[in-house]
Order: sequence, then structure tokens, then C-alpha cells
Amino acid sequence: MKTHFFENVIVTGGAGFIGSNLVSHIQTLTKGSIFIIDSFGQDINHCPTHGSYKNLVGLKCVPLAGDIRNIKEIVSKYIKVPISAVFHMAAISDTTALDENIVIDVNFNSFFDLLEICDYFSSPIVYASSGAVYGNKIKKTNNIGSESPNNVYGYSKYSMDSISRELNFRTTKGNKITGLRFFNVYGPNEKFKGKASSMILQIYNQLLENKSCKLFDNSEIILRDFIYIEDICKSIVSSIYQNPGIYNAGTGKCRSFLEVAEIIINYLQIKEEAKIEFIPNPYLDRYQFKTLAPWDKTNILNISKLKPLSLEEGIYKYLDKIKK
Repeated sequence: MKTHFFENVIVTGGAGFIGSNLVSHIQTLTKGSIFIIDSFGQDINHCPTHGSYKNLVGLKCVPLAGDIRNIKEIVSKYIKVPISAVFHMAAISDTTALDENIVIDVNFNSFFDLLEICDYFSSPIVYASSGAVYGNKIKKTNNIGSESPNNVYGYSKYSMDSISRELNFRTTKGNKITGLRFFNVYGPNEKFKGKASSMILQIYNQLLENKSCKLFDNSEIILRDFIYIEDICKSIVSSIYQNPGIYNAGTGKCRSFLEVAEIIINYLQIKEEAKIEFIPNPYLDRYQFKTLAPWDKTNILNISKLKPLSLEEGIYKYLDKIKK
């Protein structure tokens, strides 16, 4: 893919896991400033957020602290230059969150203000949707049109997708709206997510500490389309130059949590000593047992001709970085 350059950009949630990796990725693609808008770890009505300045050390950016629901005020006060793209990654991202009012308010209501900002700057927006919109309604793959979210986080993202579709993926003034349904993303800078971090990091930490880990019962058939963060960042940038719309962002392959544990055990070279304990799943009423993005024209990586890392490649690359 040829090199593209942005003038100045906004990245909401830019101090979080995906946002900070995106900032790192677009540094060389941006001529001017990268403005970050993030709550920097401040809880919103007891719902945690996961951004930290530590994710931004060494990165070229302008960090602006604030609640995404106040984004119009923040932008009008601090951003005085043209913006060529808005990357909206901010959200209450905990799939186990139960405060429906706050999750909808933060994740969905604020979206309308973002669209107004795009019209002000005449810029496109790429926003983070999620594979959580599909819930457990799956046959072979998670196909667009088969949505059935089973938690409020997934529902909030589905609502963003729905309103984008009603607008025909254009703001009032015609700027492009693109939603990317991220599947199970993992990689550096997710440690501040705590219990919401990927199972890859959680399993690694357990095995590193005591050569044992806990998995939910039936983890050999709990399947996820795991995708490495660098592949997600590439797909976000690529989507700016595709037709607007809703796309899946996954590898087109799914693997089990048990396989993840086995890959990490091999990485740590503790195959003889390692133990896996299976425990009851407390989230059965709102749990996804399989995610799998189809590898077709609805997959942003496929249409962008991006070849994602395999799970083994991604885990080894990730853990090599953690060890440094």
C-alpha cells in the first residue's frame, strides 16, 4: 500500500490500547499534529476506562484530557488547525459492564457530536465497532446482517452501526463514515485494561508467575478470531481510502483459548511443568462462544490486501516485546 499523509488528526481514546498503537502507527503518516482526547483512566460512573500517559511516552502527540461526552467543548477550546481525519476509538469497552445508561451515553450518544465535528472540519471518520455486535448468533462466520448483541457494550456498537447505515455512511455534509468491527485484538499497551485485557495477556501472566493458568470449562471449543494490533492499525488507515461502510476486521480464522494456552506454554518452554485448571464460566448469559470474521468483501483486511499474522506469529511477536 502506498504511503498516505494526513495533515492533522484526532484520535479519541488515544491513550488506550488500540488508540495508542494507532498513534504510534500514524506518526510517520501525519505531517502536523495528532490530537488525543482521552479520559486517562478516570472512571465514568464506576465504569472503568483504561488510558494512560505511559502508553504515549515517546510518541508524537498532543494529549487532551476529558470525557468524550464533552468533545465539542474540548475541540473548540484546544484545536485551532484543520483536521484531515478523525479516528474514534474511545468507549466503555468492558463487555461485562452492566450500567446500561452510562454505556449507551458514552458509546452511542457522543457519536452524534463526533459527526458534527467531522462536518466542521470536512473530515472522514473511522470508528471502532466490534465483533461483539454478533453475540452468539453464528453458523459458520459472523456475517454482517446477523447481529444479535448479548451485552450492552455490543448493543451500543450495533447502535452506532445502525445510525451510520441510516445516514448512508455520510455525515450531513457528505463526509465518509466507516465502522470497523474489531474482533479479538491483542498486543502491546493492553496491560492497563486489567481484567478487560486479552486472554492472551492474562494466560501469559498466569503461566509466567506460577506455571499454571485457569480457563473456563470447555475452553477447547470457545473460539475467537484473534488479531494482532499492528494488523488492526494497518486496516484502520487503509479504511480511509476505501468506500465508507461497515466492515469486519479479523483474520478469517478462529482458534480456541486452549490453543492459546498451549502456544504460550511452548513459548515459555514449560510444557512438562505447566498445569491448566478449568473453572465454571460466570458470564454464560452474555458470553460469546465463537467469533469469526468472514474472509470476503466485508473484511477490511481482505479488500485492503493485508495479510494478517497467524496466532503463533502474533503471540510470539507480542511476548517478545513484553519481555524487553
